[in-house]
Amino acid sequence: MVTGAKVILTSSSQTKLDRAKGLLEPLVRNQNINAIQTIDYSKIDAWDQEAKKLNGGKGVDFVIEIGGRGTIGRSVRSTKPGGLVAVSGYVSTFKSIDDAVLKEGKFLLIRQ
Repeated sequence: MVTGAKVILTSSSQTKLDRAKGLLEPLVRNQNINAIQTIDYSKIDAWDQEAKKLNGGKGVDFVIEIGGRGTIGRSVRSTKPGGLVAVSGYVSTFKSIDDAVLKEGKFLLIRQ
């Protein structure tokens, strides 16, 4: 990306991933082909671990969470210590975050 950031996109649709990657590719600096990675979570169930793997084995810095209860746990697990999960929509029925996610030893800041 223009600032040197790496982007890891997730979707259950390879068509959506290809389209999003195509829209972002013009922003890649120095032709870094690894700046935009994709994960099709219909094929890779443990996408949180895959995101870590794509980021050199460490967690990611920032997640934009859209799915809600069904995906928030994996979003939190995909981050590095001090990482940020920003909830931008909650497409599932609202329920509190599972206690197991909150007990994983990461600092979690929840703002409304």
